[in-house]
Amino acid sequence: MKVDRKTVRSGEYRGRGMRVLELGGKVRHIRDGAFSGCSALEEVRIPEGVESAGSFVFQDCPLIKRFEIPSTLADLSENAFFVGDEGVLEEFSVDPGNPAYRSVDGVLFSRDMKTLIQYPQRKAGSSYSVPDAVERIAPDAFAYCRGLESIALPGGLREIGSGAFEWCESLRTIRIPRGVRSIPMYAFFCCYSLEDVALPDRLESLGPESSPIAPA
Repeated sequence: MKVDRKTVRSGEYRGRGMRVLELGGKVRHIRDGAFSGCSALEEVRIPEGVESAGSFVFQDCPLIKRFEIPSTLADLSENAFFVGDEGVLEEFSVDPGNPAYRSVDGVLFSRDMKTLIQYPQRKAGSSYSVPDAVERIAPDAFAYCRGLESIALPGGLREIGSGAFEWCESLRTIRIPRGVRSIPMYAFFCCYSLEDVALPDRLESLGPESSPIAPA
């Protein structure tokens, strides 16, 4: 399906049966949930000229394996490319000319590398070391990365977003750096395999449902 209008409205194409989505040259803005529930969607083509994307644009589009972000797409909700709990997303690719974002080894970051925005759910490998420059893990950044067994966090980390590691069911070990003062709600929700956890001695708050144990 080809879509070619300046603004794609919230939920406008929700649940359509398209396999390939091609955005035309007129498209500038994609609103919240515009293509959510397009469960057959496998390929998305986002051209130069698209400037913004809202929240959960591709929610419940589990078959998408790759997103290519053009240089003009510089206003992006951090959960824009979350594809749902059964997603097979493997890689992000960002045009080198993009002023706001970059990808490193397929992982999506802010341009200055201070925020890790999203780790692809099906990225190959059972361990990952977050780059030293990262100070913030965005909400849901590692959500449903069921293959990860260990994640090494950098010493300069300051903030962990809500749901950052939820449903990382294979995660066994994690060390929270000293600079993190608060662990928000759902941070490690349903991380059933966690057996080695180190919390900072200056931790001031632990949000509800942030433990790996799901409610009865």
